[in-house]
Amino acid sequence: MMVDLPFVLARELSICKIPVRFYWYICTTMTKVTEFTKREWQVAQLVAQGKTNGEIGFFLGTSTITVRNQVGSILRKIGGRRRAEIAWFVASRGSGPRS
Repeated sequence: MMVDLPFVLARELSICKIPVRFYWYICTTMTKVTEFTKREWQVAQLVAQGKTNGEIGFFLGTSTITVRNQVGSILRKIGGRRRAEIAWFVASRGSGPRS
């Protein structure tokens, strides 16, 4: 059974209430392999839970600036511009980083 990726993404975008203008970014990003470090995946999961940089830094034992840099790195890797896109990416991947 073949799945139409653009249709599935369009349906998920409407469920997550992500604006349609992000559709192209997400569609092109999801077809690429995105590799996160273990720490980036931890940060991405905490961002998806709605934590601030300060809360993430406290939880992981790092500085707020380090967390800010890691969030920026994650956004570059997924081709995103907003933290909500990290949350969507984490929700769509589920289990964790792929090796």
